[in-house]
Amino acid sequence: MLARAFDRPAFRTPFQQEGNLPAFLQAVEDTIRVLSTGIWQTREGVEIHRLPSLHHIRDPSVRSALEATVRELDHLRRRYKTLLSTGAIRPCGCGDPSCPTFMLTDAAAREMDHARDRVLTAFRKPYPSFSVTLE
Repeated sequence: MLARAFDRPAFRTPFQQEGNLPAFLQAVEDTIRVLSTGIWQTREGVEIHRLPSLHHIRDPSVRSALEATVRELDHLRRRYKTLLSTGAIRPCGCGDPSCPTFMLTDAAAREMDHARDRVLTAFRKPYPSFSVTLE
């Protein structure tokens, strides 16, 4: 059930091809929320499903791996925000504040892909059959 939280483009699309970076960030934050609280919601706040939260997992090795996954998700979120603040990721320049298009350096794309891979590797530890195929 928890693996469903990763079944979204933010975890399948190479970062260089990500079409909507604000939606990417929201997907990461939504996934942190699902794992931490067990509450899966739409962006509008409508509850989709309740899952066991991180704190309800009894198996210590699974709980530890899920805690590591949340830490890696937080790292991914912080890297995105840092790269945005340094200009390695920047708005396209059209002047529309709601424009989802961003420009990024090749190094930023590689760094974000690597950080996302660390998230998936951490989650795969207790669930070895879990896989995500890049689009």
